[in-house]
Amino acid sequence: TRYISVTGVQTCALPIYSLIASYGLDVAGFRSVMSSTQSLLAGSAPLSVYLQQKGLPSFEPGDLDIWISVTDPVPNGILSFLAEADVSRIFHFLIRQGYNAVDYSHSERPYPSIKKIQTVLELRNEAGRTIQLILVHHPNLVEYIGTYFDLSCAITWWDPAQNAIDTLYS
Repeated sequence: TRYISVTGVQTCALPIYSLIASYGLDVAGFRSVMSSTQSLLAGSAPLSVYLQQKGLPSFEPGDLDIWISVTDPVPNGILSFLAEADVSRIFHFLIRQGYNAVDYSHSERPYPSIKKIQTVLELRNEAGRTIQLILVHHPNLVEYIGTYFDLSCAITWWDPAQNAIDTLYS
């Protein structure tokens, strides 16, 4: 397994920060809540920044996918997930940023080819920007992404603690 990282303010922070800000989010607050919960922004959004940083054709992602590790493998609905501190912190941060919950899937329905998803909670703001909280029962999100993502080019994430875009190639 090999990791490729793009780090540093000049090469990584500004594009990812611009993307986060385009969703109407306070960048410093978002980075703080993501770091403290050890959650990852993964999939198409960080991939778009990674491609941009490499000087390759990029695209506008349709949403932000926040991947969160949860401890309860068999929840009793969304309230049991919101009782988990990490999910609650991110959820309430997004609510304070003007997002509202619009859909809740107690299954892998939004991502049928990706396994072990506990639930997906979709939030949207007045501008129509969508953020999905994707909850998985797995202790290591990077390992989870490398194992279960269905599209190899999407195995890309932003690590807020390191302020780095990482991608995994096996």
